[in-house]
Amino acid sequence: MKITGEIKKEIYWTASLIRRFRAKRTQKKFGELLGVALNTVWRWEDGSVEPGPEQRRRLSEMAERECFLQDWKLAGSGVLIGDVDEALNRLRAERRHFSQNRSQKLRE
Repeated sequence: MKITGEIKKEIYWTASLIRRFRAKRTQKKFGELLGVALNTVWRWEDGSVEPGPEQRRRLSEMAERECFLQDWKLAGSGVLIGDVDEALNRLRAERRHFSQNRSQKLRE
């Protein structure tokens, strides 16, 4: 997403991050602000559905306006050693590979 001449990395909107962003707002009010139904917000927070591209864009724009995560810092024992998206993609590929090998062995 390009904003004011600088490239910003897209926020990965997890269920817990959405709940945290909603804060004390009701699901209904939060949904109204984003142009979605209350049950959509509920499903996002439940983790049964992820926001689509348009909803992610709206969440990110609203988060930027409200300075959500602006002062976020890594805390605890975590250490960032590379690109998180790249690491997640690598883990997904390894999981697929493991599942395929396991399925093949079970068929034998």
